[in-house]
Amino acid sequence: MSDLGDLWSHISGVLGGIKEYENSIFYRSTPITPGQNTPDFFLYGVHENVSAWAAKRKAFAESEGGAGLGRHFQSVIDCTTSLWFGERVIE
Repeated sequence: MSDLGDLWSHISGVLGGIKEYENSIFYRSTPITPGQNTPDFFLYGVHENVSAWAAKRKAFAESEGGAGLGRHFQSVIDCTTSLWFGERVIE
């Protein structure tokens, strides 16, 4: 957890320089019930649609700082990823 401050700064610096990420939302949450097989936290990115997500991933991969940030991310966080679809529910 002590290495996260530097990683968050690195993420902000790299993504802040990529035009496709200008209107992106990312947040972190901690599990309600921690346990031995529960992650320490979850990271979420919210995108307008799958096309926007793909454009952002492409821009990240082609960016000057993307590869270095990817290595930094993997050196600090042991993670898995998934592509979730969410929808606002209104009663």
